Amino acid sequence: MCGIAGVVLPENNKTKNARNVLLDILARQEYRGYDSAGVAVVEDKQVRRAAVKGRVENLKSKIKKQNARDAKTGIAHTRWATHGTPSEKNAHPICAADNKAAIVHNGIIENHAKLRAELEARGVTFRTGTDSEVIAHLFAARARGGGDMLTAMRAAAKRLRGAFAVAAVCAGRGEIACARQGSPLLIGEGGGVFYVSSDAPALAAKAARVLYLEDGDCALIKEEKVKVIAADGKSAKRKWQRISANAQEANRGGHKHFMKKEIAEQPQAAAAAMERFTRADSLPLSEFGKGAAEMLRACRSVNIVACGTSYHAAMIARHWIETLAQTPCRAEIASEYRYRDDPQARGGLTIAVSQSGETADTLAAAAAAQNNGAKLMAIVNETQSTLAHNARFVLPMRAGLEIGVASTKAFTAQLTALFLLALALAKAKKKIPRGDEHKMLASLRRLPALLRKSLRAEDEMRRWARGIANARGVLFVGRRAHYPLALEGALKLKEISYLHAEGCAAGELKHGTLALVDDKMPVVALTSGGALSSKTESNIAEIAARGGKLHILAGGALPPNMPGKVAHIPDDGGEYLSPLVLAPPLQLLAYHTALIKGADIDKPRNLAKSVTVE
Repeated sequence: MCGIAGVVLPENNKTKNARNVLLDILARQEYRGYDSAGVAVVEDKQVRRAAVKGRVENLKSKIKKQNARDAKTGIAHTRWATHGTPSEKNAHPICAADNKAAIVHNGIIENHAKLRAELEARGVTFRTGTDSEVIAHLFAARARGGGDMLTAMRAAAKRLRGAFAVAAVCAGRGEIACARQGSPLLIGEGGGVFYVSSDAPALAAKAARVLYLEDGDCALIKEEKVKVIAADGKSAKRKWQRISANAQEANRGGHKHFMKKEIAEQPQAAAAAMERFTRADSLPLSEFGKGAAEMLRACRSVNIVACGTSYHAAMIARHWIETLAQTPCRAEIASEYRYRDDPQARGGLTIAVSQSGETADTLAAAAAAQNNGAKLMAIVNETQSTLAHNARFVLPMRAGLEIGVASTKAFTAQLTALFLLALALAKAKKKIPRGDEHKMLASLRRLPALLRKSLRAEDEMRRWARGIANARGVLFVGRRAHYPLALEGALKLKEISYLHAEGCAAGELKHGTLALVDDKMPVVALTSGGALSSKTESNIAEIAARGGKLHILAGGALPPNMPGKVAHIPDDGGEYLSPLVLAPPLQLLAYHTALIKGADIDKPRNLAKSVTVE
């Protein structure tokens, strides 16, 4: 599932058409990734739907050909298929009751098969292969014929199991009914117009304020009024607040792609993430939140849960926490952690890392850790997200809006925040001398400048990409903190160029992966000139002896006459900051490889920016 949009225009508004407003909101959510799109508006006695497989531009063209008249209320959606193949039929909005009602849905309905069988036994005919269609029929059964839409939505929501954000319309009503459970949904208002969206930045140019629904909430939006009912059935007041994302950020700034712009923004992202912490020579523990100093002193272990790129950041942070703070640390894939018992959680700190703060598996893993007795800290970019709301401590990344599906500047901001946390834990536990604390803060202050120098490797990465683009696969290798960075380099290449790539711990090469290496296999080796550089150099020699096409990304000095291609990156940030400094060249390598292959870089196939389903 992907992007939800909705609008209720005042009847006296003569300058706006609901279809145009909805299409604009959908266009602002395209960065999330999707495979189909649709709009449904209320036109007197019916709900009129238009949907396409493919892009919002195709939907605009289809609506233009329909010569549709003005409408004041409607909902829309960009879909990323879960149940049912991408098609016009399975696209949202999904209609029911002879086009008298329609819904859009993000999430997964886990009991949809049981509900479908029940509804079919009552004579309901299903027209799609989606799990979402059961919501449309449950809602329509109560809402049609003049039934109260809020009551109908609450009744439907009570039957659902799983994660959902739902918005619905009915023929003859200038209203939208909503429900939220485990998937984000918010209401916006600007100039007397009310909006619905799954994504605050999509409303940044329209709404002056937003209201975030909480789990279990149902809401009714009508002209000049919003009514919210909480899970307990009582009327609830949710706080209106300003949108945090800057609408002006949602442009490419002269770059060909958002991803390229965001790679270039990494020096600013790192500076923003650390700005509150590096003004003095001593790290202020109070900036981590009220009671954070006591919590850090008392915590016996650290567990970091995350997915994808955020998980790779967690793996790097594990090295920092164990080395600097001398505290046991685990990095766990959130989708695995949520389904296992964790006897070590009690008395420890669980850090949940998510750019959006809405990643379904990370939210579930964080809740599981809390249930096991852990204290929860969130490292998020969206401070108004569900994860931030649920956590006891919140460490904002402050990376700014990230549009490209493949995360770049958020990864840098996550690493910066995690390094600050590792340093804070070491300070709280008195594991780091004051002089070393000063030196590390001084190194951090140099990080934006180091990242700017690192970005100068673009020409070399462009040359490397020419030799990699037609390979059958690419191997990335590294040791210690460079092993998870190798995983991240491989992930970036897979995400946007669709080349198969694999990250490997360099010491594991002889245990199987070396069988892949021949004169047709490009290998990217990462090294920083640290304590294990000689070991990595031995692995490089092994690869060269088997004809591997070596590309060495070095953060430190190397012996003369190294085999293959070598790119030297500034190394005066020290071994701890090396993963941060080597990350941008890997992102640029993936970017230029994808550019050569003609891939859709900002919206890679089959992927979504915010993964709000399991």
